[in-house]
Amino acid sequence: MAHLLLYEDLAMEHLPTYIESELGLVIDCHWQQAVQCDAMETLHAVSTALLRNRRMSDLLVDCVNFSGDVDSVAAIALGLASLSADYEADIPTVLRNSLESGSYGMDFLIRKDQQLAMKFPALQKRLQPVSAGRLECGRRPHHPDPPEQIPEQPD
Repeated sequence: MAHLLLYEDLAMEHLPTYIESELGLVIDCHWQQAVQCDAMETLHAVSTALLRNRRMSDLLVDCVNFSGDVDSVAAIALGLASLSADYEADIPTVLRNSLESGSYGMDFLIRKDQQLAMKFPALQKRLQPVSAGRLECGRRPHHPDPPEQIPEQPD
């Protein structure tokens, strides 16, 4: 999914159809249950949340509201959203500023961003400097409306 967003510039709403046509995998884009620690359930919840939100703050809340293994759902969904021009990067400053500075805190994440951007030039175009030399992925114009329709699931 990330490759398609980053290199193919595929619109988020076309991902489920593309995946089904290429892999034969049908993604449930109307997930409403708690998410177990299961790859397929995680994929269904991620796809559902991505398709019904266009602001990262709303996406984060939606992922958490599934309940269950929501840390995986939120991490994957927000990571994918940061690669798409369809999402407003509006995570509240207080959340970013509250990240710890330990071994795997904010400084670690900034270094990883920089290393990945050097290795993958397409990613570098998505990163923009923010305060204190930090890089932030996904700062784009606001697109408040979700896609017109979520792909229907076959019976």
